[in-house]
Amino acid sequence: MHNLPQPIRLYYNGPFFRYDRPQAGRYRQLHQFGAELIGDSNSVSDVEIIQLAWNILNSLGNKDIKLLINSIGDSNCRDDYINELKRYFELNIASLSHKECINRLETNPLRILDCKNDSCISLTQNAPTSIEFLCVECLSHWNQTKSLLDILSIEYTVDTTLVRGLDYYTRTVFEIVPDSAGQQNTLAAGGRYDGLIEQLGGSPTPAIGFAMGIERTIEIMEAQNLLKPPKALKKLTITHVGEEASQYAMRLAESFREKSIVTIVAPRNRSLKSQLRFANSILSSHVVIIGESEIHNKTLMLRDLNTKEQQELDITSAITQMSK
Repeated sequence: MHNLPQPIRLYYNGPFFRYDRPQAGRYRQLHQFGAELIGDSNSVSDVEIIQLAWNILNSLGNKDIKLLINSIGDSNCRDDYINELKRYFELNIASLSHKECINRLETNPLRILDCKNDSCISLTQNAPTSIEFLCVECLSHWNQTKSLLDILSIEYTVDTTLVRGLDYYTRTVFEIVPDSAGQQNTLAAGGRYDGLIEQLGGSPTPAIGFAMGIERTIEIMEAQNLLKPPKALKKLTITHVGEEASQYAMRLAESFREKSIVTIVAPRNRSLKSQLRFANSILSSHVVIIGESEIHNKTLMLRDLNTKEQQELDITSAITQMSK
């Protein structure tokens, strides 16, 4: 793809699997939607990706959400920050009651900022922030990102404890969370990963993306009564009595299909009662009943299978009614 016009915009949607202890809103199999913008280092790309995630959640009716953002710098400035952060936690190691965080002190001090343990949360509030250690380039990128969000009137909160859980992130990281539920219910999250493609053997390539958890988004929407049952689609089954009616049903079906009405002709050589059972079994909303008298009168019997109402109509009126 490096030979294609840059930047490249990609999306994906599908099942993912995690080897993890299940928690509320977390599953061993989950479904995830995501988007990536690859090949541009400008903060305009950061804001485009953030805006896309924000607009998707807003379009679903999620108004009670907030955007959290932070910058964690890059390889030019992050080491100085990590060293300072490590010194801070070592001086306050007695407050690190969470065993996993004590281990992280040696392996990855940044991840301590992501801990949800009460004592660790209290400690991280006064910890040095990555923004204080940004180099000139990272600081310029950070300020421009915030400025563009302001121009687009996308409200955000700077969360200096936001680092995300993957080590390859650089500069901008962000999460979109329910305003009332906290970060453990993150709906969409992502960030910039300018060094990842090079780590995997490719050329140095800037990139940014996000992922959105489908199940978690559905749960939040259910809690806010935002999920509405889909509008029932109309499906018509034409039943027929007699050989002439059977042949007529095929021509009649074409008239309905031309108006984009899903139409099924009931199987031949079955009684009317059996054909009606067939219509119910394929979840038809309506049936048309035709026999000798309907053919002679150029009418049909239209029955609503939900209300059980039935009326005799000419073909044009029946098509109009089904098209409403």
